[in-house]
This record gives sequence, structure tokens and C-alpha cells, in this order.
Amino acid sequence: MSEQLIGVIIGGLFGFVGALFGTVLSIWAENRKLYRDDIEKVRFRIVGDAVQTSEVLEYVGLQRKGKWPLVWRKRVPDLSHAKLAEVDLRKQDLRDIIFYFANLEGANLAYANLYGVDLSNANLKDADLYRANLQNAHLYRADLSGARLEKTDFSGAKFFGADFSNAILYDAKLKNVDLRQANLREVDLNLANLSGVKYDEQTIW
Repeated sequence: MSEQLIGVIIGGLFGFVGALFGTVLSIWAENRKLYRDDIEKVRFRIVGDAVQTSEVLEYVGLQRKGKWPLVWRKRVPDLSHAKLAEVDLRKQDLRDIIFYFANLEGANLAYANLYGVDLSNANLKDADLYRANLQNAHLYRADLSGARLEKTDFSGAKFFGADFSNAILYDAKLKNVDLRQANLREVDLNLANLSGVKYDEQTIW
């Protein structure tokens, strides 16, 4: 058998193997897509369009990753205007995330690390922030009415114009917070640390 014929046979074999591998890969990718679609349909039947904890954390993880070529430089996750009503983010690391104008009504954020987050104009009505860490957080004009805020650490937070009406701030740490123009009507402030609080004549107590 000539070397030329051998070369043709080998080339044909490589081509066949390559085509077969490509077909198998294509079938695998299609099956993965069908699987994901089926899972999504089942999830929707179970919880409707409610956002799941895993979905939020996956998005945050992707947002934190640096872009090429500065892959080591972490980015700040942006969840501005996100619809997160009643989401369960208990005990999660949510430091420095931007929640500007996000809807977190009824969300469970108990024990969550929310250090330095931007919750300006966010809806936190009836949310559970029990023992959460919100040190140095920005909550300008946020709606915290009816929220559970016992033993929450707000040290150094900015609450200019925030609504705390009917919230529970029992034993909360409010050291050096900005409460100018904030609404604290019917708020439980028993045992709360209010040292260094900044307020003005428009603060409602």
C-alpha cells in the first residue's frame, strides 16, 4: 500500500472522528438545553416567577468577578431596580451590593452581611433584618416601614429621609447614624443605641 493511500485513509479517519465528535458534542449541548428548559418549567410550576436564593447568589457571584485583563479586580454587583420581594437571603454575604430602588418588600435578610450596601430608595417594607449587619449602609429615603430590625447593626449608616414607621428597632445599634428627615413614628426603640445620632427638626419621632 502506497504512502499516499495510507495518508488518505488516515486523513479520512481523522475527518470521520472529528465529525463524530462534533455530532456527539452537538447532541450533548442540545440535551443540556432541554434539561435546563425542563427544570425551569418545573421550577416555575412550583414557585411561579418568585426569585430563588440560588439565582440571586449566582448573579452576585458572576458580577463580583473581574473582567479581563484585570481579573483580580473585583466588581460591585448591581441589583438596582431588582424585583426581590419575599426573597430569602438569610445569612448571605451581600457586602457593598447596589440595591438602588430595588423591591425587597417582605424579604428575609436576617443575619445577612449588608455592610456598605446602597439601599437608597429601596422598598424594605415588612422585611426581616434581624441581627443583620448594615454598618455604613446607604438607605436614603428607603422604606423600612413595618420592618423587623431587632439587634441590627446600623452603625454609621445614612437614613436621610427614610421611613421607619411601625418598625421594630429593639436593641438595634444606631450609633452615629444620619436620621435627618426620617420618619420614626410608632417605632420600638427600646434599648436601642442612639449615641451620636444626627437628626433635625424634620425628623419625626
